[in-house]
Amino acid sequence: MKRLITLLCSLLLFTFTCTGISFAQTDKSNEVKSNEYLTLKKLKSMNENELISQGLNKDKINQIKSLDYAEELRKRAKLDSQTLKNMGYTDSQINTLKNFKGTESEIIALSATCTLKAALNNFSYNSTTDKTNFRVYFEWAWSSVPIITGTDIVALTWSPEMYMTIPDTQTSHKVTYVHPIGTSYSKNVTVNPENAGTAASSKFSMTEGAYWAKNGSGYMRVTKQGKLSEAAMLISYGHSQVTLTPSVSFSGLSISFGSGVNKESTSYLHAPE
Repeated sequence: MKRLITLLCSLLLFTFTCTGISFAQTDKSNEVKSNEYLTLKKLKSMNENELISQGLNKDKINQIKSLDYAEELRKRAKLDSQTLKNMGYTDSQINTLKNFKGTESEIIALSATCTLKAALNNFSYNSTTDKTNFRVYFEWAWSSVPIITGTDIVALTWSPEMYMTIPDTQTSHKVTYVHPIGTSYSKNVTVNPENAGTAASSKFSMTEGAYWAKNGSGYMRVTKQGKLSEAAMLISYGHSQVTLTPSVSFSGLSISFGSGVNKESTSYLHAPE
């Protein structure tokens, strides 16, 4: 099963791309959610040719088709209630797990959900330096431990062409890890420039020993010489595989994870309206 999960994870970028855009309005925020089970169900519904077009070989396709999400939940149902609570499950979900019948509605309700939020933190012009500053706050969270854990990524790009300063104390990303016994800690992860400084990415492991990455938050600041009347930023979360580092590419105000990766949806806000 571990090998199967490893093979599957590269596909999760396909539907675990939670995308939010925040522009220069302090009262505007954006939130997108994605469900792990529905991701896999969508992949299972594709025919062989469609999956091959995503860059998969027949061996991987057969393993995708054979993954039993319900069985993975049955394994978790054997854990004690306190451990399940520390893994992110609510009392209601724990009750469902302990009385799990394997119905579609139960599986959806028990599946890990990823939420990404983004909101404007600052959009201002400094007449002394003749620079426009654009800073966005973002946060992501898993409702419970995903069945599949590997290396995940937060990717960011913006418009018009602005640049990140390196190093910049106003750009950051912190991830909080939780142990099934309840202890936790937070650590800063690096935000790396991409695409000649006109985009950025931050990669992190979903597990460190027995600890799992429950949530994270950060800020992204970019600047531009001169006074700008508007700006935009796109933030995407990618859920990737155990053994491979997720790849990302940028083109204008768009983000693509690896070859054959598609986004389910993109939310768009603009200021001034």
